[in-house]
Amino acid sequence: MSQMKEFQPVLQMIVCRLAQMIAREMDLSDKAALDSLYLSKLYEELEREETKVWNLSVPTLLRMFIEEQETGIIKFPQEG
Repeated sequence: MSQMKEFQPVLQMIVCRLAQMIAREMDLSDKAALDSLYLSKLYEELEREETKVWNLSVPTLLRMFIEEQETGIIKFPQEG
């Protein structure tokens, strides 16, 4: 449970930065960008600490989000 409490601030910071980038990139209001992110499959993966998706850079997450919006599929970057 303590681990989840530690993860929440990290998730909030990532979501905030990602939503701002989505708003700029897709010419959306902040609210529309946040709503789109919360409804995405990517957000479902981000929310689950054990997936480690939150460990990716925000620009990478943005590319993943845009691709999901265009294709309906999330493509995870290949690991080194």
